[in-house]
Formats: sequence, C-alpha cells, structure tokens
Amino acid sequence: MATEQHSTEPATTKRVGPEPKKAKKGGWGWLAALGIVAAAAGGGFFFMGAKNESHQEGGKEHAKAEGEHHRSESGEGNTILVVRPTLGGMERTTNQPGTIRAFEFADLFAKLSGYVRNLTVDRGSRVKKGQTLLEVYDPERKVAVDQAQAELRYAKAAEVQAEARVKVAIAAVQAAEANKEQAKAILEEMNAKWEYRKKQYARIYDLWTRNGIEERLVDEQRDDMHAAEASVHSAKAGIMTAEAQLIEAQSNVDKAKADLDAAHAQVGVNQAHLDMANVMLEYTQIKSPYDGVVTFRGEAVHDGAFIRSAAEGGDNALLTVARSDKFRTIVLVPDTDSPYCKVGNDTEILFDALPGRIFHGTVSRISEAEDLNDRNMRVEVDLENQDGSLRDGMWGRANILLEKIVKNLTIPSQCMISKNGKGESAVMVIKDGEIHRTNVLVGVDNGLRVEVISGLTDKDQVILRPDPSVLDGTKAVAREAAAEDLKKHS
Repeated sequence: MATEQHSTEPATTKRVGPEPKKAKKGGWGWLAALGIVAAAAGGGFFFMGAKNESHQEGGKEHAKAEGEHHRSESGEGNTILVVRPTLGGMERTTNQPGTIRAFEFADLFAKLSGYVRNLTVDRGSRVKKGQTLLEVYDPERKVAVDQAQAELRYAKAAEVQAEARVKVAIAAVQAAEANKEQAKAILEEMNAKWEYRKKQYARIYDLWTRNGIEERLVDEQRDDMHAAEASVHSAKAGIMTAEAQLIEAQSNVDKAKADLDAAHAQVGVNQAHLDMANVMLEYTQIKSPYDGVVTFRGEAVHDGAFIRSAAEGGDNALLTVARSDKFRTIVLVPDTDSPYCKVGNDTEILFDALPGRIFHGTVSRISEAEDLNDRNMRVEVDLENQDGSLRDGMWGRANILLEKIVKNLTIPSQCMISKNGKGESAVMVIKDGEIHRTNVLVGVDNGLRVEVISGLTDKDQVILRPDPSVLDGTKAVAREAAAEDLKKHS
C-alpha cells in the first residue's frame, strides 16, 4: 500500500468510484493498461475545488491534492473528510449598510415676504437654540403692532367707562328702592291721618245730631276727612311711581352690566389682535430651533434680497439647521433577520470615511413593519457625536448582534453546495458508506460557520468541500476532519 501523503492545499474531495480490478500475474501489458486507467479515473474524480487548484499550481500541487484523500483498505471507496454538526458556537448577527442622518434637522422658510437683512450665518455656522439667523424686513408688521396697541388702550378705556356706568346704575337702583320705602312710609302716615279724620268726623257728626254743635263744624270735619283720604290715594300712587322707578333702575343695571361685558370682550379682541400682530412681527426673525450647524443656505439668500413667504409661492428653504451632537444611523434589515432584531441589540458601526474607528451603540427604534417593495425593515441606531467627527449623510456598515449564541446546529461554511435568498441550501453526507445529497434550511452565515435550522442532526457526517457533480449512492469512506484539516480548509 502506498504511503499516505498530506497536502498543504485546501481540502478537496475526489469523485469516488469502484477500484479497478487487479491484473493477473504475469500479464505486464495488462498491468500497464490498468495503471493508465486507474490514473485517469483518479485524476477525473477530484472535486471541483481540487481541479481549480491543480490547474493553477501545476502537476506537483495536483499530486499533493490527490494525496489528501486516501483509499480505504477494503477497496470499497475513497476516504473523504467529514464533520459533524455542533450545537451553537456562533452569534447571530446581521451586517448591513447604514446611513448617518442628523437626529433632528429643519428646513427654515419665510412666513412673511420682505427683504433679507442682518444675515448672520452661512453654511457651517454653529448656532444655538433660539439664535436669530436672519431678519425679514417688513415695516408694516411694526405699524400693525402699534395700531393694535392703540386699539387695546381704547378698548380698556371703554371698559373702565362701562364699569362706572354699572356703578351708577346700581346706585340708581338703591335710590329707587329708598324712594319706594319712603312712599310706603307716607302711605302709612296718610292712612293714619285718614283714620283719625274719620273718627273725628264721627264724633262731630254725633254731637251735631244731638244739637251739640253747629253744622258748620260738621262740614269742616267732613272736608278734612276727604282730604286725608285723598292723601292716602296720593301716597299709593307715589308707591307705584317708586316701584316703576326701581324697575327702570334695575334695567339700567342690567344694561350697564351687558355694556361692561361687551367692553371686556372688546378688550379681549383687541388683545388678540395685538398678540397676532406680535406673532407676525416675530416671524420677521428666522431663529434656530435647536443647537446645531447650518448645513444649507439658499443661493439667493443675501442681505437686501427680496424673498417671498412660503404661502405666496416661496417654496425654497432659506436655511437648513441640523443637530450635530447626536445622529441616527438608518439600517435596512432584511426579512430573514427582522424577527430577531429588537430594541437594545448591541451594534458596531464602521464608516468608510473613518477607517479604524468602531462606533458602539444599540438599536434605538425599529419600524415594526417591513417595506413591501424590498421586504426590509427600517432600524435606527443613535450615536453621540461629542467629538464632531460624524457628518450628516456618511455611509458605513452596521453589525447588529441579534442573538448572542444561536441555539441551532452549525457546520463549516465550506460544507454548503448552494444557498439562495430564502436560506435554502444543500450539503452532502455519508450514510452507510454512500454519499447522499441532503437539502437543509440555513440561517446565519458568518463566512466560517453557518447555522443549520433544519435538515441535519448532530450524528450526520457532512462532507467538507463537496463536489456537486458526485452522484447519490457513490461509495465512500468517511474520515473525521481534525483541527488541522479545518484550518487548512478555512
């Protein structure tokens, strides 16, 4: 038996086939012919990886690759390197392109038309929240404020007058009530006098009937009694007059109060006009909404330039201000990884413009829905920018840790024959001394190992770097790959 040779080239698997029959003794011609056939068969049954390498390295390297697989002593097939699936041992990650955007940014438009003046910033200017960036000169707004202030002062004066009229009307009611009480007192007095005169007349009349006095005295008492009765009627009329005056005074109070309410309302209206005028005057100043940097200035925005308000067709932003202390990295996670992406997942981001630097963050928010056009889910990772090295629009790659250790079986990535976008793949296994193609469903693939979701068990013997052209049922002998073998094939 020939001595085993160990190649330093990447592991390959030869196409296996039946051993050629041994030549009969004494038949040197047959031995030579069989040797040629065996050499041709051996050279033709290498896996595709060995063919490519032998083509590149020449005949010497081809011989080394051929020695990588050994004939079994039984002569039933070729010896092929296999591995067994292992549980876990790798993290589930997704590595996707990411774009940096300012955490907040705003395009600033003019609310009023006018002339630009006091433009204090340009592209790249650092600004503070509330800082005035430019003014829109519109003198009508200042005049409108002065007019509103004057109208408000007039309304407040009318309000004071209305309050005074209410007081006067209330005093008139009080006077009318007093007059009514006085009229009642007079009526009581007149009633008392009338009663007295009636009694006096009765006594005089009684004396006259007994010839005790002259008839002239009776007439005088009768006249006094009638005068007292008239005074009673007059007092009653006075009460009615006082009551009417009281009703009128009370009505005047109600009217005065209504006028006061109207004056209050007018003050409110004029105050609102003043507030509106002040708001419009405030619009003449374009201010920064937050601390940040000016990232854009309109080409036509200069001191003295006339600008139109957005409501009048000015659809071009004057300035754009973006926060610079904090950014969000926008990452589109594919459908196969989206179920595992959660808020709080650790993330490392590398930017092409900043080689050698790794930015650490966590998933801050996810859209919880995939875009129906590309089946990707938007994920955002917030990054602090204390040193100012990040810029809006920078591009990089985000490596998101979805699961720390996968719970499924894993195999070397070189075991796979093919893989589509749905995670469907295939491997070759040796079972009962024969090679069989097996379909599997795979998940994470980090380039070294791949996660097997279904299709294999930890008992299967999976061929390392298989040749897809080998037919099912081909005889083979499995040899467990050692660490050195896996290192050579990595």
